[in-house]
Amino acid sequence: MLAEISIHPQVGRDIRPEVTRALEEIEHVGMRYEVKPFGTVVEGDLEQILATLRSIHGRFNADGIERFELHVRIRQEPGEAKIERETEGFRERAADKPEGMPGLGA
Repeated sequence: MLAEISIHPQVGRDIRPEVTRALEEIEHVGMRYEVKPFGTVVEGDLEQILATLRSIHGRFNADGIERFELHVRIRQEPGEAKIERETEGFRERAADKPEGMPGLGA
């Protein structure tokens, strides 16, 4: 199962420190992930995804961040969803183009 988590702390400044803390929580739960410009894709089962959301929520509360949003999109499909499988065709296409594709690493 894949999920995209987008974190929106309402801190009135650069949110990179909070995003870094959220990534630390994802790593603590032990999920595979890939950071994208507008969210982070995680790979795991539903319990891992929910544990990750609880962990991020708890960390932000413990850090005194009173206002934040966590946006989540979950993709379930037959078989095993993998980050690489979902992006493989796009990455191959980007590798075939000399300039690559905007937004995708070659």
